[in-house]
Amino acid sequence: MRQIVLGGRANGLGIARRLRYAGLECDVVDFDSRAVCAVSKAVVRFHRPEPDDGAVTALLTSLLAQGGGVLYSTDDRWNAYVIRNRAVLRAAGARFPFASAEAIERVADKLALSQLARGMVDVPETRLYDGKPPGSEWILKPRRSFDGFAIRKKGAGAQETVRAYGEGGEFVAQKRVRASLRGHLSLC
Repeated sequence: MRQIVLGGRANGLGIARRLRYAGLECDVVDFDSRAVCAVSKAVVRFHRPEPDDGAVTALLTSLLAQGGGVLYSTDDRWNAYVIRNRAVLRAAGARFPFASAEAIERVADKLALSQLARGMVDVPETRLYDGKPPGSEWILKPRRSFDGFAIRKKGAGAQETVRAYGEGGEFVAQKRVRASLRGHLSLC
């Protein structure tokens, strides 16, 4: 069974080193040939597909073809990819050693996460953006941080937000927090 790490930066390197320590070989998949895993002795094979679902899925299904494997996702971008493609990956023999797709989807959704965290930690008032000007005491954020493998722009200008909203993009409006950077923890 293959060990496949999705993401070749520091998180991926930590997983690759741990797998090597356990006597397991691993493949690492990342879009950046300069990622630290590309040159690490802990990595047996480094793969750099094009950053789109089709290319990544083709690569992974070929790697999984001989006996399946375990996919280790290293960040939200890779978690989102796994969620979008879990049926195909599971059919190809992939196993996932992390939370369920439903749990990952909930915490990747800024509105759902703020509702989950309410009562456990201080969370600014958060609501679904309705297209009306929210006022200066509110911050607009994309409801989900990733669009495929691309990071959605946070802090976009008003024109950009109006355009994205008109194209079906979902945003949350979150009440501004008046605190210093060191006195504030942002969950979502």
